[in-house]
Amino acid sequence: MLNLNSERFTSVVQTAFDTATERGGRDAKRWTVAIVKAQSILRDTAFWHMTERGELLVLSPDSDIIYETNGRVCEQIIGERRVNCPAFDRGMPCKHRAMHRLLKNYLSE
Repeated sequence: MLNLNSERFTSVVQTAFDTATERGGRDAKRWTVAIVKAQSILRDTAFWHMTERGELLVLSPDSDIIYETNGRVCEQIIGERRVNCPAFDRGMPCKHRAMHRLLKNYLSE
């Protein structure tokens, strides 16, 4: 797991909020909610990992399900099966994709 520099991570999160607000539209509020949840999970849990291929694996603290996302697609890993994350399946922003985007931006700074 990566130890996040608090000041740098706060800056990345603020940029994500600003970007979501600037884009507006019906998903702006949903992305904002996803970003809030994502930052909390990244700060408060040790159960996530960014692979060498750039995919994020995260154990959901709510359901003990492992999610894998590349920032565009989000899937639950249930044994050998993979199914879409419920929010992604409904075409909505999800905290897992928000986590991926935050980490990607954090690592690129």
